[in-house]
Amino acid sequence: GDCLLGYFGFLNESKGADTLLHALAGLDERVHLVFIGGQTGSSDPANNQTFLGQLQALIGELGLESRVHWTGFQPDQRVSTFLHAADLMVMPYRDGVSLRRGTLMAVLAHGRPLLTTTPPSPTPELIHGQNVWLVPPDDAAGLATAVRALIANPALRDQLGQHAAQVADLFTWDKIAKETAVFLAGL
Repeated sequence: GDCLLGYFGFLNESKGADTLLHALAGLDERVHLVFIGGQTGSSDPANNQTFLGQLQALIGELGLESRVHWTGFQPDQRVSTFLHAADLMVMPYRDGVSLRRGTLMAVLAHGRPLLTTTPPSPTPELIHGQNVWLVPPDDAAGLATAVRALIANPALRDQLGQHAAQVADLFTWDKIAKETAVFLAGL
C-alpha cells in the first residue's frame, strides 16, 4: 500500500525539491520519496551544497527522515532500476518543465509517469493528462493534490508512462540526424 515518488537529478534551487518536500509533508505517511542519483554536481558547487543543507534541515523540520531516501551516485543500470521502482516521478521545476533537461528526457525514455510543472512557453510535445501531468510551479498544495489523484489512478499513471516513452522517441539521435539533414538540405 506504500507509494514511492522519485526525483531524478542533481539538486539546485531551480528544480523545486523543497516544494516537493513540502508536498510530501502533506501526504499520507505511506508515501515515500527517493532522490535518485548524486546530490550535487560540479557546477555552482557552493550554492548547490548550501541548498542541499537547507533541504536536509527541511527534512528534519518536517519530520520526513523516515520517508525520504537517497541513492547517491549509481551506475546507469542501477539508476534505471530506481526509475522503474518509483510509482511516480515528480520533478517540480521552479521555472517550468523544459525539453532541454537531460533528467527529464531520461524519465521520458524510461516510460515513467511524470508529474512536473507547467512549461513557461508552449511545449506541444508535452500534453497534460496524456503524456505528463502538469501543475503550476512553487505550489506544494497543488503538487500534493496531483500526487493523491495520480496515486489513486494506476491506469492513468500507466497511460502517462506509455505516452511518455513515445515522446522520448521523438528525440532519438536517428530522428535528430534525419531532421538536421532535411533542414540543411532546405538551406
